[in-house]
Amino acid sequence: MTPRLAFALLPLAASLAQPVLAQGEEPFGPNIGAWRFTQAVDKNNLVFCRAIYKSGAEELRFGRISNGNNWINTPATTPKGKIVGASLSAGNVREQIVHPMTRSNGSRLWLEGFDAGMFNHIAKARGFEWRVGNTFHVGVSIDGNGAAVAKRLSECLAANAGIAAAPAAAKPAAAPAKARMLYPDGGGLSQSCVVPMDPQTRRYKLAAGAELMLANATSGAQCSVFQVSAQRIAIAGQPNLCVNIGAGARSGNVYLEACNDVSVTGWDIAGNATTSARVRAVGGPFNNQCWAVPGLADPNVKFPTPVVPVDCKRNAAQELKFFVE
Repeated sequence: MTPRLAFALLPLAASLAQPVLAQGEEPFGPNIGAWRFTQAVDKNNLVFCRAIYKSGAEELRFGRISNGNNWINTPATTPKGKIVGASLSAGNVREQIVHPMTRSNGSRLWLEGFDAGMFNHIAKARGFEWRVGNTFHVGVSIDGNGAAVAKRLSECLAANAGIAAAPAAAKPAAAPAKARMLYPDGGGLSQSCVVPMDPQTRRYKLAAGAELMLANATSGAQCSVFQVSAQRIAIAGQPNLCVNIGAGARSGNVYLEACNDVSVTGWDIAGNATTSARVRAVGGPFNNQCWAVPGLADPNVKFPTPVVPVDCKRNAAQELKFFVE
């Protein structure tokens, strides 16, 4: 049995403090209306947080996993097997579902790998719509507790973060990774660097929601801000803040998000101080998307200009490459 967890940072600490059984499932906190919540940890120390909504004889299930996957399991009459060409919509936000685990058992549909922000859109719209190709679609309604449900799922991941990160055996703590600067390989670009910025004000910002932009290195921006290790690009001094590719409302952006929420499985980033290389997403719904800076095609571009994900080219030599210094 896993030791009892401590929830010192959570406002619901007293009511949510529950033990977690490896490969088992237990309640996580009290019900919210028709919703109940569970937590579990598998043999690989992945945390599974679930919200189950009971409406009549039907059950709707929301889930979040500590590896960044978000999913919905809903009643659905769809062909059995792997599902290709699915989408999830809430309000005016629509997201393509391309995760390889999206599937059906004939009576229930698993929609996997969507952006964590979709939970908030579902809460606001009090429901969602799913589509599979041009054949199947249905509107699914929930009660007015969606925002509290999304918050509880985040609390569940945060509360179990110590377990998710715990190694199988105690190991000496590794030295913090060096803070590094990323900048593109190109004539005149050595005086620029990639930095997180508020998308509205275009000011330097190290917080969730900040978007990556190419800025003048002489403008006072703090360039050495990234930690690059184990296929992850995190923020120096804030190891729980990672670089992600946006979906849904954030489609087309490279931005900062809590590491537990990222949908990018990993980053292939082989550049160093003397050799540049492309920055490519590996695995997950954004597999094989590379960093690009479309603004550089304009000779009169004004910095800062956004870094965006695009499908990687077949010839890697044609990609924009970045130094990691």
